[in-house]
Amino acid sequence: MKLYPINITKLGIILLPTMMRSALLVEWVRILLFPLQSVQTEFFSNRDKNIYLLNHNGQVCRLRKVLNDAFPARSKDFQIVDAVYTGMWKYAVDEEKLYEQLIIADQPEVVFVWDEETMTKFPDFIVRVPTDLNTVDNLNIIRALVNTYKLSSKKAIYELY
Repeated sequence: MKLYPINITKLGIILLPTMMRSALLVEWVRILLFPLQSVQTEFFSNRDKNIYLLNHNGQVCRLRKVLNDAFPARSKDFQIVDAVYTGMWKYAVDEEKLYEQLIIADQPEVVFVWDEETMTKFPDFIVRVPTDLNTVDNLNIIRALVNTYKLSSKKAIYELY
């Protein structure tokens, strides 16, 4: 569907009869049509925002573009990288009990691997923010933008570079 903006002021003046097109009456018509023109402007700006929101999603390239569009004056671009986990692997002694428990060789007690507390600590991706945007307001805007566009199951952390 194609929407074309209509110049409401010009249309109102054209619809006046020619003998009534004095300067005073033209200004009166402009004043009467101003609220309708402001509603039309607000409609088109809201429509543009909604189209932008629908065209961008949680993909890395789109999320990076949203952040770069939001902050045009910066020294470096934003970077979005996968989180790398470091640490020691733990192996199950018995594969049938893989989902129940894991036992570490030097510790006789059972260590549960799948735990909501430990799994929520690990981020899915890292947003690297340029150092010249290191203010509380900018960081809050960046968090809000990332939370708007990312998938709800993903967790992000932020670091300066």
